[in-house]
Parts: sequence; C-alpha cells; structure tokens
Amino acid sequence: MAVPGELHALIERFSRDLPSYRSAGFNEAQARIDFINPLLGLLGWDVENRQGLPEAYREVVYEDRVKVGGGTKAPDYGFYAGGQRRFFLEAKKPSVDIAGDVAPAVQLRRYAWSARLPLSVLTDFEEFAVYDCRFEPQKEDGPATARTELFTYDRYAEEEVWAQISSLFSRAAVLSGSLEKYAEENRRRRGTRTGWTRMETGRCVNGTPTAATLRRQRRPLPPPTHQNHLRTTARMAAATWTAATSLARRRLRRYSKTILAIRTGWTATTTTGERAYRSDG
Repeated sequence: MAVPGELHALIERFSRDLPSYRSAGFNEAQARIDFINPLLGLLGWDVENRQGLPEAYREVVYEDRVKVGGGTKAPDYGFYAGGQRRFFLEAKKPSVDIAGDVAPAVQLRRYAWSARLPLSVLTDFEEFAVYDCRFEPQKEDGPATARTELFTYDRYAEEEVWAQISSLFSRAAVLSGSLEKYAEENRRRRGTRTGWTRMETGRCVNGTPTAATLRRQRRPLPPPTHQNHLRTTARMAAATWTAATSLARRRLRRYSKTILAIRTGWTATTTTGERAYRSDG
C-alpha cells in the first residue's frame, strides 16, 4: 500500500502542536477523534460505519467485549473481517508513555490473550506498538515484553514503516490472513537464539531458553538427554533411600523408648512388691 497524502497532513498537524497534545488537558477521546480514527481510516477500516451496517456486521466495534478472568472487559476497538474478530486496538492519550509504561501493555495483552488473538495494537498516535499476544501476561513482565514493533509518529510516512503497518493491519491485509501468517512466521523464528533473546519473558543460557522461560511462554520442556535421565534416576534413588533410612531411625527410637518405659514400670512394680512382703513378714 502506497503512503497516502493524508498521512503526511496528519503527521504535520500532530507535530505542529505537539506540546498541547502531550498535555493532560488533551484526553483519550480527543486523540481518537483527531488522530487515531483518521489513521485507521487510511488503513481501509470503516471506523465511522459509513456503510450504515447493523452492530453485528460492523468492521470496527467501539468498546468491544471480552471475558477476562471472572469479569467482562471492554477493549477500545475490536476489528472484524470475514465474520471473525481479528485484533484489538487499545487507545491512550499522548501524555501516556507507550514505550515505557507497563500497565497499558499488560492491559492490551490480557485482553487479546483472553480472546486468543495473535497480535494487537497499543497506540496514542505518537507511538504505535505491536504486541504478540499468544502468551499469558506475567507479573514480572515489562513494557517491552512480547512487543514486536514500536514506531513513532514521525516515521509513519516512511515507505518501509508504512509498508510494515499496512501489510499487517490494513483491512485488505487482515482479510488475506496477514496476522495469522505473521504469528506463524514469528513462532518459527522464536526457536532460534535470536528469537529467544528478543523476548523479555525470560533468560537464555548459551542461546538455550531456560525452563522458567519455557514455562512462561507455554512451550513444552525439551526432552532430557540420556545423561540427564541417569542423573535424575540416581538422585531419586538417593532421596528414596534417605527417606527410608530416616523413617527406620524414627521407628527404632520410638521402640527403644517404649521398651525402656516397660522395663522401668516392671522394676518399679517389683520393688514395691518386695517392700510390701518385708513389711508383712
């Protein structure tokens, strides 16, 4: 998709009064109307429902619904194509730090992960962040965790950047399965050393993902080698022997105390009987 002329005008308008748009007085609703909705329109989405479609058939649903945990949440935008929901977009006002604030990122990822959507977008127009949402958000995640792309508004009109955005999130691209294709390709790349180290959900040791990383990313653990299997078996056997020995020692101490108590009682009884016999004599 070629860079549209309207995009240059949109970028120029935002840049011209940037301090005002970054102020607390410029809210999210204004950011949506003035910048985010026009950007989505340039990607081919009927944001304003100019076709007059019923709610059930709209391409863009405001305040969409998704079950998260035990409640229902409302992502700012839900995008539908071919009768299926394809991705969410969570909008923020420009004063929010998209690149560095963890709360909006986790919020978006939780929505999309619950809806089983592979990719979703977080933007305040000043920044445009794409997240891989196939992995459940964790408490220790940072704002860059699972983030695959981050663009600033002044780069939107660059041919390469606009090609990346439009090839993923334009209506035509989404209808052709762009999000699913991207997720599948990204999944295969994540098996390499470069792919693992890009993600911030864990650490790698010599290019190999740790067990904690694999658990957090819901990947199966690699099969143990023969040597590791032997070591594990030996450790289990040693632990079993130690437990059995400890149990035997506890039982032996218990039996010794019982025998000692019986002997003490017998001695005391015998001594009392002898004293009584002597006194009667």
